[in-house]
Amino acid sequence: MIGATLLTAALTGCSGGKTADAPASSADQTTAAEAASTDAASEGKVAIELFYQKPENVELYNTLVNKFMEENPDIQVNLTLAESTTTTLISRVAAGNIPQLVSVFPWNASYKDMFREGLFMDLTDQDFMKRVTPSVLERCEVNGKQYSLPLTTNSFGLYYNVDILMNWDLPFQRPWMKCGVYATS
Repeated sequence: MIGATLLTAALTGCSGGKTADAPASSADQTTAAEAASTDAASEGKVAIELFYQKPENVELYNTLVNKFMEENPDIQVNLTLAESTTTTLISRVAAGNIPQLVSVFPWNASYKDMFREGLFMDLTDQDFMKRVTPSVLERCEVNGKQYSLPLTTNSFGLYYNVDILMNWDLPFQRPWMKCGVYATS
């Protein structure tokens, strides 16, 4: 159950590979996913593809997918690491070769357009969505609906050297955003 939940948490489902160790070309991605799907079908398994874009998540996705497949031996999940996710995904959609699961940046304009056009499944009323921090879900909302389940979040910060500020008689500013003015001065 944990593996299924974690895999679900990593994904955005589409309504419409191969194990990724390193980025492959777009043509290789499609060919590998189709071949793996055919192999899984011949073994009586349901084959699905997880299409994602962050090479730093290869190990995470391999771990999640392997755990999921251990708990669900009748499902074969084929991982596809995209070189250029938006471009590659748009090309695949145009060709009618849509992955079942896609990991995306939900606030990206291209994906918001895809959400509005009905390419992705509405996840708003799914029970697992209740476990996500509401403020995180709000950032991923499109027209009052949720089409993606956030797996990770990014943060940023502004570092400053107090000695330099003091040397130039520049007081530390609150709120901290005012310190950013010094960087451009």
